Amino acid sequence: MSDIGNARVQKFDSAGTFLTQWGSSGTGPGQFTEPAGLAVDAAGKVYVADAGQQVPIPPGGVSGGGRVMKFTSDGTYLQQIGVPASDVVSACLLYTSPSPRD
Repeated sequence: MSDIGNARVQKFDSAGTFLTQWGSSGTGPGQFTEPAGLAVDAAGKVYVADAGQQVPIPPGGVSGGGRVMKFTSDGTYLQQIGVPASDVVSACLLYTSPSPRD
């Protein structure tokens, strides 16, 4: 679950037992400002929409309105994707395909 107030992601099992957490407040890889949305793909990768970040959006390098970060199921940071300002709300409503892809 995304925890906006504490700038982190928390993971629970199907019975609601706490398993782990990751993230902290900041702008670096694996850090969050407003982790507002979360999705998990069929391969177990976790995607977190961080609406509070201003990141470069290619092409042109214009600052966008947010980012989506990709993690392993245990919270290891993998990559960041910039999201244009006009799509920040959409990024918080993440969807992942049922077929596993990287």
